Amino acid sequence: MELTEFLSKNQIVLDEPVSRFCQRGIDLMKVGVDPLHDDDHVLAIIDNLDRFINENKEVDRARINFPVMLLAICWHDIWKSQRLSKNLVLFFYHFFWDGRGSARFFQKEAALASLDPETVQKAAYAIKKHTRIHLLSRRTLESKILKDLDTLEIWSVKRIRKAEEEAEAMVDLGQTLLKTAKVYLRFMHWLNDSSFYFAWSRREFEAKREEYFREANRLINLYSQFLFHNKKPPFPGK
Repeated sequence: MELTEFLSKNQIVLDEPVSRFCQRGIDLMKVGVDPLHDDDHVLAIIDNLDRFINENKEVDRARINFPVMLLAICWHDIWKSQRLSKNLVLFFYHFFWDGRGSARFFQKEAALASLDPETVQKAAYAIKKHTRIHLLSRRTLESKILKDLDTLEIWSVKRIRKAEEEAEAMVDLGQTLLKTAKVYLRFMHWLNDSSFYFAWSRREFEAKREEYFREANRLINLYSQFLFHNKKPPFPGK
């Protein structure tokens, strides 16, 4: 869902500087190098936010600070979008530094815009805390919502199919890509619904989980056949 569509549908009005800066974040995501952390990822989370505020029974939308929420969504993966995990070392480095790196990037860019400092601080906090491993618990509603919605988007089958579309462009990574994918999938098996803050998110997770693993294993098997048996996988459009 496009940002303008979300705002219009839900009758949310952002100050012009906030609206422009949200769009700038989306535009920067379009030109990143990580195909799974791009503008489509951001727009999918905006779509999840639309469903969350209209379907969940726990959080009154009046409690949500939408300038903070939308700035955090549009900029939460800006650091990761500029980096591609080409081996396991980079994978874990990017995994642990994604939130902090994106928060710093966001604050640096926000300093050049006419944004309310308190709004910037709160959005940066949500961005920093969106990654799944933190020693300290998340304190703000927006950081909890972003964490849930971002995690749900990672479980999207559309995301798996996008990875398949990009696979041929990354065949030069060979076994490195395969090993990274297998480690990531083992990590995903470790996750359960207790990692979510809201009942709506837990229901969505349960609805997505089985199909996600089925599609992920299919893609890994496809790529393995290509690497070890010289069987060219049927990449989309080929």
